[in-house]
Amino acid sequence: MGDVDRIQKRNRKSLKARQQRALKVLLKEGGLNKILFEALPVFFVAIDPSGKTIMMNEALLQTLGYREEDVVGKDYLTTFVPENEHKEVAKVFDRLIEAHSLTMNENS
Repeated sequence: MGDVDRIQKRNRKSLKARQQRALKVLLKEGGLNKILFEALPVFFVAIDPSGKTIMMNEALLQTLGYREEDVVGKDYLTTFVPENEHKEVAKVFDRLIEAHSLTMNENS
């Protein structure tokens, strides 16, 4: 493995670690935001860069008929997205990960 590859790998690991720490802080210290997140009748899901479900709010869990422990760590694409939509949704995931950005997507 060359120097460039090692640097890129280290940067990816560093970015992932920073994202995970930021999410933990948001979830831990969210206070009012966490209450609103759980109380509002909107769907929210957090997915990590590898495609694993980190969390879903209560409205989405109830609608899908799951408990939090049923969804955390599950691959979002293969578990919750219809198979005929995998390719399209995977492209969206790839763009978001490449751009290192958060997004709000609306499913129809």
